[in-house]
Amino acid sequence: MNPFQNMTCILRRSLHPPIFPRRLVLVAALGLAAFFLLTGCAQEAGGPLFKVSDASYKSITDAVFETISSRVFFVGEHHDNPHHHVNQLEVIREIHEKGEKPLAIGLEMFETGYQAHLDQWVAGKLAVEEFVKIYYENWDQAWILYRDIFLYAREHQIPLLGLNVPRKVVRKVAQKGFSSLTPADMQELPQGVTCDVTPPYENFIKRVFGWHGKKNGSFTNFCEAQVLWDTVMAINLLKFHDQNPDTKLVVLAGDGHAWKPGIPRQISLRKDLPMAVFLPETAKLHRKNVAQTDTDYLWLLTFM
Repeated sequence: MNPFQNMTCILRRSLHPPIFPRRLVLVAALGLAAFFLLTGCAQEAGGPLFKVSDASYKSITDAVFETISSRVFFVGEHHDNPHHHVNQLEVIREIHEKGEKPLAIGLEMFETGYQAHLDQWVAGKLAVEEFVKIYYENWDQAWILYRDIFLYAREHQIPLLGLNVPRKVVRKVAQKGFSSLTPADMQELPQGVTCDVTPPYENFIKRVFGWHGKKNGSFTNFCEAQVLWDTVMAINLLKFHDQNPDTKLVVLAGDGHAWKPGIPRQISLRKDLPMAVFLPETAKLHRKNVAQTDTDYLWLLTFM
């Protein structure tokens, strides 16, 4: 499979939330539950953290203490890695238990059109079974991976914010480019959204997704889809921040979006906002090649 096929598969998985048979979902959930029990990751977070600025090692408590003045905390993930979601919950818990209120959680995995459902969930007006159905309308990863985060938010009345662009719009950009969007498509995006793909961003996409071929129309379309994703999520975050300036935000997103050239860059282009970025260490981003232009901290995990 060539690099573009790899990227297309990644994009397709995110853009096409499937309707799973109940039996398949149950089997997947039971399998993951067994994994959690065997590895103990339901109780223990991965770590420690590698602080990029001085190449030191930190606990999560130390890292949150050092960055507590930030308004936005990005905690990246590989969607199917349970350890990454344990770490995300630990960041949320650490900030919340420090008494940093109000606090909200931004979600890549929910479209903005589902905000009313997220509000109902936090308010305790939706049963778990109802919310799980809504979750699968938005996302194709097993519910159990994110379950404890959603339950913690509900228990502590922490608002959840849907950030994502309608997937049919991103899908169209990935297939035909940003210029193919009609006025009707544009109405589904925040006002004034553009899609500026710079050479540095192209290089970033190559690094993240392992593109080794020549640039072509498909590659450009893919870059435009990614930058549109980042831009819309950044605008939605800033809109929430402007309406709730005293609220801290923990953003849960794939590491390609949480990476500093992703959503954080789009925020920086529009507003000077203190941010902290936590990303998982991977083969493409590790202690030997990471820079402060990538992230502030790396999770050093036993399993990746």
